[in-house]
Amino acid sequence: MNSSRKKILKNLSKERPFKKLIQLNDNKSINVYKKREGALIDIFKTELEAVDGKVIVCENKNELNKSLQLFIKENEVENIYTFIPDYIQLFKDNGYNASKKFNDKIEVSITSCEYLSARTGTVVVSSKVTGRRINIFAPIHIVIAKKSQLVNDIDEALKKITEKYTYLPSAISYITGPSRTADIEKTLIIGAHGPKKLIVFIENN
Repeated sequence: MNSSRKKILKNLSKERPFKKLIQLNDNKSINVYKKREGALIDIFKTELEAVDGKVIVCENKNELNKSLQLFIKENEVENIYTFIPDYIQLFKDNGYNASKKFNDKIEVSITSCEYLSARTGTVVVSSKVTGRRINIFAPIHIVIAKKSQLVNDIDEALKKITEKYTYLPSAISYITGPSRTADIEKTLIIGAHGPKKLIVFIENN
Protein backbone atom coordinates (compact mmCIF):
# COMPACT_ATOMS: atom_id res chain seq x y z
CA MET A 1 0.00 0.00 0.00
CA ASN A 2 1.51 3.34 -1.02
CA SER A 3 2.07 6.10 1.51
CA SER A 4 -0.60 8.41 0.08
CA ARG A 5 -3.29 5.77 0.39
CA LYS A 6 -2.20 4.93 3.93
CA LYS A 7 -2.40 8.57 4.88
CA ILE A 8 -5.93 8.96 3.42
CA LEU A 9 -7.21 5.82 5.15
CA LYS A 10 -5.66 6.89 8.44
CA ASN A 11 -7.36 10.27 8.25
CA LEU A 12 -10.67 8.67 7.39
CA SER A 13 -10.45 6.30 10.34
CA LYS A 14 -10.09 9.25 12.71
CA GLU A 15 -13.30 10.84 11.51
CA ARG A 16 -16.47 10.24 13.48
CA PRO A 17 -18.84 7.73 11.81
CA PHE A 18 -21.84 9.14 10.02
CA LYS A 19 -24.82 9.67 12.24
CA LYS A 20 -27.79 7.47 11.46
CA LEU A 21 -30.41 9.28 9.43
CA ILE A 22 -33.42 10.35 11.45
CA GLN A 23 -36.23 7.87 10.90
CA LEU A 24 -39.70 9.04 9.96
CA ASN A 25 -41.04 7.78 13.28
CA ASP A 26 -38.34 9.51 15.32
CA ASN A 27 -39.75 11.44 18.30
CA LYS A 28 -37.80 14.49 17.16
CA SER A 29 -39.77 14.70 13.93
CA ILE A 30 -41.91 17.81 13.81
CA ASN A 31 -45.14 18.10 11.86
CA VAL A 32 -45.04 21.58 10.37
CA TYR A 33 -48.51 21.33 8.88
CA LYS A 34 -51.63 22.50 10.60
CA LYS A 35 -54.17 19.70 10.89
CA ARG A 36 -57.06 20.04 8.44
CA GLU A 37 -60.60 19.79 9.67
CA GLY A 38 -63.05 17.45 7.95
CA ALA A 39 -63.18 13.93 6.57
CA LEU A 40 -60.02 12.80 4.77
CA ILE A 41 -62.01 11.66 1.75
CA ASP A 42 -63.51 15.16 1.33
CA ILE A 43 -60.15 16.88 1.78
CA PHE A 44 -58.50 14.56 -0.76
CA LYS A 45 -61.28 15.14 -3.30
CA THR A 46 -61.08 18.92 -2.88
CA GLU A 47 -57.29 19.04 -3.24
CA LEU A 48 -56.99 16.68 -6.21
CA GLU A 49 -59.82 18.30 -8.15
CA ALA A 50 -58.21 21.72 -7.54
CA VAL A 51 -55.35 20.55 -9.80
CA ASP A 52 -57.61 19.05 -12.49
CA GLY A 53 -57.74 15.49 -11.18
CA LYS A 54 -61.08 13.75 -10.68
CA VAL A 55 -62.34 11.72 -7.70
CA ILE A 56 -65.30 9.35 -7.93
CA VAL A 57 -66.52 7.98 -4.59
CA CYS A 58 -68.48 4.71 -4.66
CA GLU A 59 -70.25 3.00 -1.78
CA ASN A 60 -69.10 -0.52 -2.63
CA LYS A 61 -67.09 -2.56 -5.14
CA ASN A 62 -70.11 -3.34 -7.30
CA GLU A 63 -70.94 0.37 -7.69
CA LEU A 64 -67.27 1.11 -8.36
CA ASN A 65 -67.08 -1.47 -11.14
CA LYS A 66 -70.22 -0.07 -12.78
CA SER A 67 -68.90 3.50 -12.57
CA LEU A 68 -65.56 2.39 -13.98
CA GLN A 69 -67.18 0.63 -16.93
CA LEU A 70 -69.34 3.68 -17.60
CA PHE A 71 -66.28 5.94 -17.59
CA ILE A 72 -64.46 3.64 -20.03
CA LYS A 73 -67.49 3.57 -22.33
CA GLU A 74 -68.01 7.36 -22.25
CA ASN A 75 -64.35 7.94 -23.12
CA GLU A 76 -64.55 5.47 -26.05
CA VAL A 77 -61.58 3.48 -24.83
CA GLU A 78 -60.64 0.13 -26.39
CA ASN A 79 -57.15 -0.72 -25.10
CA ILE A 80 -56.62 -1.08 -21.35
CA TYR A 81 -53.37 -1.76 -19.49
CA THR A 82 -53.59 -3.14 -15.94
CA PHE A 83 -51.93 -5.61 -13.58
CA ILE A 84 -55.19 -6.23 -11.69
CA PRO A 85 -56.52 -9.69 -12.73
CA ASP A 86 -60.16 -8.91 -11.86
CA TYR A 87 -60.20 -5.93 -14.22
CA ILE A 88 -58.45 -7.77 -17.04
CA GLN A 89 -61.22 -10.37 -16.92
CA LEU A 90 -64.01 -7.81 -16.40
CA PHE A 91 -63.10 -5.79 -19.49
CA LYS A 92 -62.27 -8.79 -21.65
CA ASP A 93 -65.73 -10.14 -20.89
CA ASN A 94 -67.15 -6.83 -22.13
CA GLY A 95 -65.25 -6.82 -25.41
CA TYR A 96 -62.26 -4.63 -24.56
CA ASN A 97 -58.58 -5.30 -25.20
CA ALA A 98 -57.36 -5.58 -21.61
CA SER A 99 -53.92 -6.90 -20.78
CA LYS A 100 -50.93 -6.60 -18.46
CA LYS A 101 -48.66 -6.62 -21.52
CA PHE A 102 -47.46 -3.17 -22.54
CA ASN A 103 -47.90 -1.92 -26.11
CA ASP A 104 -48.03 1.46 -27.86
CA LYS A 105 -51.82 1.29 -28.37
CA ILE A 106 -52.61 1.61 -24.65
CA GLU A 107 -55.24 4.29 -23.97
CA VAL A 108 -55.90 3.76 -20.25
CA SER A 109 -53.91 2.32 -17.38
CA ILE A 110 -55.72 1.04 -14.29
CA THR A 111 -53.68 0.65 -11.12
CA SER A 112 -54.00 0.32 -7.40
CA CYS A 113 -51.88 2.50 -5.09
CA GLU A 114 -50.14 2.47 -1.73
CA TYR A 115 -51.92 5.41 -0.09
CA LEU A 116 -53.78 8.64 -0.80
CA SER A 117 -52.44 11.78 0.87
CA ALA A 118 -55.45 13.97 1.71
CA ARG A 119 -53.53 17.18 2.47
CA THR A 120 -52.03 17.46 -0.99
CA GLY A 121 -54.45 15.35 -3.05
CA THR A 122 -51.57 13.02 -3.85
CA VAL A 123 -51.63 9.40 -4.99
CA VAL A 124 -48.66 7.50 -3.55
CA VAL A 125 -47.59 4.55 -5.71
CA SER A 126 -44.62 2.20 -5.60
CA SER A 127 -42.89 -0.29 -7.86
CA LYS A 128 -44.27 -3.06 -5.63
CA VAL A 129 -47.89 -2.40 -6.63
CA THR A 130 -47.71 -0.73 -10.05
CA GLY A 131 -44.28 -1.33 -11.51
CA ARG A 132 -42.52 1.68 -13.00
CA ARG A 133 -44.08 2.54 -16.35
CA ILE A 134 -47.80 1.80 -16.03
CA ASN A 135 -48.38 5.18 -14.29
CA ILE A 136 -46.69 7.16 -17.04
CA PHE A 137 -47.43 6.03 -20.60
CA ALA A 138 -51.22 5.91 -20.96
CA PRO A 139 -53.06 9.18 -21.69
CA ILE A 140 -55.55 8.33 -18.93
CA HIS A 141 -54.49 6.95 -15.53
CA ILE A 142 -57.20 5.42 -13.35
CA VAL A 143 -56.43 4.60 -9.72
CA ILE A 144 -58.54 2.15 -7.71
CA ALA A 145 -58.38 2.74 -3.95
CA LYS A 146 -60.23 2.11 -0.71
CA LYS A 147 -61.19 4.57 1.98
CA SER A 148 -58.79 2.77 4.35
CA GLN A 149 -55.87 3.92 2.18
CA LEU A 150 -56.49 7.60 2.95
CA VAL A 151 -53.91 9.23 5.23
CA ASN A 152 -53.36 12.79 6.41
CA ASP A 153 -50.16 13.54 4.52
CA ILE A 154 -47.16 12.10 2.71
CA ASP A 155 -45.21 11.68 5.97
CA GLU A 156 -47.90 9.33 7.25
CA ALA A 157 -47.94 7.45 3.93
CA LEU A 158 -44.18 6.92 4.10
CA LYS A 159 -44.38 5.72 7.70
CA LYS A 160 -46.97 3.14 6.71
CA ILE A 161 -44.89 2.01 3.72
CA THR A 162 -41.82 1.48 5.94
CA GLU A 163 -43.96 -0.56 8.33
CA LYS A 164 -45.54 -2.55 5.50
CA TYR A 165 -42.39 -3.81 3.78
CA THR A 166 -39.29 -5.55 5.11
CA TYR A 167 -37.42 -4.12 2.11
CA LEU A 168 -38.65 -0.83 0.70
CA PRO A 169 -39.82 -0.70 -2.94
CA SER A 170 -37.13 0.37 -5.39
CA ALA A 171 -39.31 3.31 -6.48
CA ILE A 172 -41.91 5.36 -4.61
CA SER A 173 -43.70 8.05 -6.61
CA TYR A 174 -46.14 10.87 -5.85
CA ILE A 175 -48.83 11.78 -8.37
CA THR A 176 -50.77 15.01 -7.84
CA GLY A 177 -53.08 15.60 -10.77
CA PRO A 178 -52.43 15.15 -14.51
CA SER A 179 -48.90 15.65 -15.82
CA ARG A 180 -48.22 19.33 -16.53
CA THR A 181 -45.44 21.72 -17.37
CA ALA A 182 -45.03 25.40 -18.18
CA ASP A 183 -41.34 25.24 -19.07
CA ILE A 184 -41.85 26.37 -22.66
CA GLU A 185 -42.58 30.10 -22.78
CA LYS A 186 -44.62 29.76 -19.55
CA THR A 187 -47.43 28.09 -21.48
CA LEU A 188 -49.20 25.42 -19.44
CA ILE A 189 -49.27 22.07 -21.22
CA ILE A 190 -51.25 19.15 -19.78
CA GLY A 191 -49.89 15.65 -20.42
CA ALA A 192 -46.39 16.70 -21.42
CA HIS A 193 -44.57 14.03 -19.40
CA GLY A 194 -47.38 11.66 -18.49
CA PRO A 195 -51.17 11.14 -18.43
CA LYS A 196 -53.51 13.95 -19.45
CA LYS A 197 -56.18 12.69 -17.06
CA LEU A 198 -55.98 11.28 -13.53
CA ILE A 199 -59.12 9.71 -12.10
CA VAL A 200 -59.26 8.15 -8.64
CA PHE A 201 -62.10 5.78 -7.79
CA ILE A 202 -62.51 5.31 -4.03
CA GLU A 203 -64.51 2.49 -2.47
CA ASN A 204 -66.12 4.13 0.53
CA ASN A 205 -67.15 1.15 2.66
